[in-house]
Amino acid sequence: MSTPGPGVDTHEMVLIHRVLRREFGQLPRLFRDAAGDRARSKVVGAHARGMLSFLHTHHTGEDELLFPLLRERASLDQKLMHRMDAQHAQVDDAVTAVDAELPAWTASADAATGERMAAGIDAMMPTLIEHLAEEEQEILPIASVTLTQSEWDALGTA
Repeated sequence: MSTPGPGVDTHEMVLIHRVLRREFGQLPRLFRDAAGDRARSKVVGAHARGMLSFLHTHHTGEDELLFPLLRERASLDQKLMHRMDAQHAQVDDAVTAVDAELPAWTASADAATGERMAAGIDAMMPTLIEHLAEEEQEILPIASVTLTQSEWDALGTA
């Protein structure tokens, strides 16, 4: 195993976060605009399913790989880590709620269901945006000097 230290480039996480901000920021409008249009709901539904899965995988990698390694090796602000965990839980609750309604909405393009999903994403966005920013400012600098390159690379395969 290689030794931890500077040289682990965490910038790819910033790029992933940009994608999450952009795509989740657009989902409410996409859900609302597809009301009553089943052809469009199939396309939007497939995209939403991919983004929900992507976010879930991203957070799972952090929960199972990144955060445990950082907790083990670094002196972390416990309030920060508690916030990270609570934000993950809040975002995961919203993702689970949207995910539960997505198959029926994709097939029906029901306006009320689309509005519930859009409202759920809208309500989740401030937490997600705060979480991603805090991760970039507080967690990534610690990860860059604490993890090995192979450990960092494993995040992408979790």
